[in-house]
Amino acid sequence: MKSTFTTGLAILFPFVLTLMVARFLINLLTSPIDPHSAFTQLFTLVIMIGLIFLTGFLAQSFLFQAFFEKIEKLLHQTPLFRSVYKSMQEMIHPFFDKDRSCFKKTVLVPFPHPGAYAVGFITRDDFPSAYSLAVLVPGTPSPLMGFLLMVPPHEVIPLNWTVEEAMKFIISCGVILESPLH
Repeated sequence: MKSTFTTGLAILFPFVLTLMVARFLINLLTSPIDPHSAFTQLFTLVIMIGLIFLTGFLAQSFLFQAFFEKIEKLLHQTPLFRSVYKSMQEMIHPFFDKDRSCFKKTVLVPFPHPGAYAVGFITRDDFPSAYSLAVLVPGTPSPLMGFLLMVPPHEVIPLNWTVEEAMKFIISCGVILESPLH
């Protein structure tokens, strides 16, 4: 069930972000912000979660894969959507690719000031400077926003957490801790 949801999310996320950008531009040019009621937002959330599961389930079938490839090809050829969709794909797919993780290691880094620490992920470790580590510090409770820090290696504290354990910790605002800090 978890892999079905993850597959659906990896497929739909670039589409949804592309549609959100297009909708924003259309609304910006044509009308003022349209207020939504709480019921409408809740209904939309339920529909989106159902759509994610349905897409993940259908993605396992050969017919859906062929259909998805045709839609993707069309998006890559459409002028407005081409650049947005491709950017969203490049940004999102490393998070869902089981063979190639964009996070090399889970660490603690001094942030937002010396003496305070935040959970982060090393995303790159080969810069030829004193600040040779790129560390992503995701936001809490929404890890889609965060900070990219350039940190000297001696300032990070390695953790023996998997990326999934660290994400649970971040999203739960520190409530869920499956492994000790060291």
